[in-house]
Amino acid sequence: DGPKLVWEAAGAGRGYSSLAIADGKIYTLGDGLSTAEDKDEYLSCFSEADGKQLWKTKTGKAWTSGQESWQSSRSTPTIDGAMVYILTPHCDLVCCSTADGNELWRKNLKSDFGGSKADGWGYSESVLIDGDRLICTPGSSKATMVALDKKTGETIWKCASEGDKGAGHASIVITTVGGNRVYVTTTGSGCLGVRADDGTRLWQYPIDRTTAVIPTPIVRGDLVFFAAGYKRGGALLKQKAVGDGKVEVEEIYPITPALANKHGGIVLVGDYLYGDSDDAGVPWCADLMTGEIKW
Repeated sequence: DGPKLVWEAAGAGRGYSSLAIADGKIYTLGDGLSTAEDKDEYLSCFSEADGKQLWKTKTGKAWTSGQESWQSSRSTPTIDGAMVYILTPHCDLVCCSTADGNELWRKNLKSDFGGSKADGWGYSESVLIDGDRLICTPGSSKATMVALDKKTGETIWKCASEGDKGAGHASIVITTVGGNRVYVTTTGSGCLGVRADDGTRLWQYPIDRTTAVIPTPIVRGDLVFFAAGYKRGGALLKQKAVGDGKVEVEEIYPITPALANKHGGIVLVGDYLYGDSDDAGVPWCADLMTGEIKW
């Protein structure tokens, strides 16, 4: 008869946000909550033990752009001890207390940093916490990536990547190359690596403009695999330290159309990549180091 039902919960709302679970609590982002009197967006917290909604905090208006299946929340919350961070589709970055949902600070990636999206589908990133810093991707050549004080939201550095087409939907991942800590992500312009210390853009691997760039890059050691959908493809890059805190990137194999992935994501298990063929519902397995499709 399947696993025994332990509990059911109401009040998570509608959207694409996944669940973030920490210290016995479950967090998610959604709009139109059955436990709220309006259709706005809320950050909700539930007890992992019994599913009881512990608190909910309004983050702003719901995302209603485009057809119904495109609407609602995107970002999955990021948990860091006493604080939880969310990014709304409307580009509001909000920090709340995990204890009671009280809002601690708020920034707007457009008005505060001049950010922009490379498409019209709203911000989706789950922000990165690295030590005492919060790292996120406003997008645009003014502030492609920024580092903020995670407790106050004050700016530590901005990475201005000239000609950046705007933020994609990926979240930032961390790599270490020859002692250099590097933040890697993708935007509408392709894949890039940013020096963690000061926000200097170390390298960029450009791609032609496409409808949207969505999957989060996969890193293993000094390797970076990234992909884009809409008939673009996936590529494998190798980072190399070249002295004075600099890192260059070389191509192991170029953009390969068979490795394209729109928005289902790609995972690395052992030495093999698994993803969907763009959005066709036809899963594939490929060798990480060669890009060869195994099935």
